[in-house]
Amino acid sequence: MKYLCLCLLIILWFALPVFSQKKKNPKTKTTITAAKVNPNVINTFSFRNRYYFYQVEPDEKESGKWLMYIGTVTDEHSANLAASVKIFSTDMYIITGKDKLANIRIQAAKPFDYSWAVSRANFLETSFYWTDGTIKYALFGAQMQAEYASPVNPKDAVGKFDPKKMTFADGVKIAVNQFIIQFDKLFQYPENEDKKPKLATFTGVINFKNENYEYELRRGFFNVGDDNLAIRKGDKGLIYNTLVRIKDEKESNGKITIDLHHVLQNGLAWSVYASDYLRATFDYNTGEITYAQIGSALPYPDESQEVTKTFDKSKLSMKEAIDIALHNLVRRYNEALPK
Repeated sequence: MKYLCLCLLIILWFALPVFSQKKKNPKTKTTITAAKVNPNVINTFSFRNRYYFYQVEPDEKESGKWLMYIGTVTDEHSANLAASVKIFSTDMYIITGKDKLANIRIQAAKPFDYSWAVSRANFLETSFYWTDGTIKYALFGAQMQAEYASPVNPKDAVGKFDPKKMTFADGVKIAVNQFIIQFDKLFQYPENEDKKPKLATFTGVINFKNENYEYELRRGFFNVGDDNLAIRKGDKGLIYNTLVRIKDEKESNGKITIDLHHVLQNGLAWSVYASDYLRATFDYNTGEITYAQIGSALPYPDESQEVTKTFDKSKLSMKEAIDIALHNLVRRYNEALPK
């Protein structure tokens, strides 16, 4: 009996390190499992004899916001970022609920030199319904529903998914593929570079605190009445790129209204605020100019800066009216411009 007890003690003594090792193993596995996973979504997509390469990555500055890049490639099997030719870039907003995709919003955007002006008012929204595995698409914004959109063959649109199998990346790919199918009119294809219409432009220089702000306003850049404003500041280059809406009603009610929309830069994209803008109204009946700040995104104006409040109603041209409105932006709202 003593011999049996002695044997058991010896076995237990040598087995202790094994039990200790088994307790440590789960911690090691947990550490490996919790390693950070790259959330970027990268994919190639073939449609109408073209190969598209795209990449979607989270914006580090804003939760829920993603940045999307689309390019074309000649061979889908060797597609990558370096081999692709950039044709589109925009913002994407992804909403999840209980770790599942709820909806994905892809904004419309227009090219401007090496950047893209993003419209917050126009977007495609893809919604995922997990109870029955259906997908629905909705267009928001007048341009998105009219001139931006191309007809879509119902067989090309994905309307169902398997709730048991679909991953986050699968849902993003479905939304981006649908966008490519329906909104290729927004893409800047290389072969169309020489076919761009020549736009009428207004240029000028505004000096403020011994610094020059050079501006260029391109008429009808987005649509008729929707102009593009670019402001450059010395060696800093482009510091402001936004939408300007001009309503010329001088013949009907004697007024010209100029709306300068607020904008924020995100990488190579510019996110235009649809509901936040500075309005300058020129009343040719009285020769007076009134200014208004619409929305809450812009900073408070610097009231110490003088602006033009009257004009010669028999002489003021459209270009001069634009110049006056821009002086108001640069002088009174300089805090909204990058330093």
